[in-house]
Amino acid sequence: MFIIIISLLLSSLIITKLLIFVFSKYNLIAEVNSRSLHNDNIPTSGGISFVFLICLLFIFFDGIDNYWLISSLFLFLFAIIGLIDDIYKIHSFFRLFYYTLIILLYLIFLDKYYLFDNIINYFNLNKIFGYFFLTVFILWFINSYNFMDGSDGFLTLHSIYVLIYLFIISSFNSNFFYDYNYLIIYSIFILCGFLFFNKPNAKIFMGDVGSIFLGFLIIIISFRMILDNLLTFWTFLILNSFFLIDTGQVLIVKILKKENIFLAHNKHFYQKLIKRYWSNSNLNIHIARSQAHKKLLFFYTKYFIFFIMPIVIIAVIFHELSFLLFLFSYILTLLIFIANKLFSE
Repeated sequence: MFIIIISLLLSSLIITKLLIFVFSKYNLIAEVNSRSLHNDNIPTSGGISFVFLICLLFIFFDGIDNYWLISSLFLFLFAIIGLIDDIYKIHSFFRLFYYTLIILLYLIFLDKYYLFDNIINYFNLNKIFGYFFLTVFILWFINSYNFMDGSDGFLTLHSIYVLIYLFIISSFNSNFFYDYNYLIIYSIFILCGFLFFNKPNAKIFMGDVGSIFLGFLIIIISFRMILDNLLTFWTFLILNSFFLIDTGQVLIVKILKKENIFLAHNKHFYQKLIKRYWSNSNLNIHIARSQAHKKLLFFYTKYFIFFIMPIVIIAVIFHELSFLLFLFSYILTLLIFIANKLFSE
């Protein structure tokens, strides 16, 4: 196991370094614009590195029911659409259509293997409404990961934190080592290799190919744990509270103001935090940028460890309280952002 971890970590480092060179040479970069939180043209689509390695993991470490093997196909489809979007900028309507189609195929796969009912039983929905609800939710969830990929290392670090917690929850609740415990551990180290180049000041961004992939990766692992009664849906929501509240409040404000919800913007909590950190700095612009992104990561780390972790631990021990803890975590998170005056206007 140790040799595999080191091999995957080194592979991630080498592939990401190679992508930085190739994408810089062929001008696949995230250009600076009025919404950018960076001041240099930086290579993008670096998520290809962990997409490739994690999909290989899912193929070679598949269990007896082929869940991970088939899931790797859906992950790969999302990554392909993300990469095409990075290069050619797909119209938002077609992108939404492709994502919805892939999600529906995934849910049909769950239904075929008699796993679907375990998910929709949380909401006492019939199958038709279950399909509708989960399609909309997954669509929102993966796009929230995409929207939050605007700061150096932010989405990568969040994904690592969530995977660590999923591993702890799985280990705590089970009497034996599930096959996906290995997948989670290996995925964490693959992302650590990418984070080395994605941390402030980032040498490469993951792009849509990486952000959409990570959103769906968290979905398929979490849903499998829910199906195996290792995780409640509410605990899953608690782990992603920051992202879902941030994207949710922006969506609500845009709808109320009758603005185009598909247009890019800079109204997210994390964007406002970075701009606040950046504007309050008297340092060189490159140093100030790096410090601003680092402060966001430090803020989020404190939030996750000292706020989310205790709530998740209680939710894991007392499953019957998970819904109440979900409400508590979301209300308290909202109060944190209200206190910091970070809501969209």
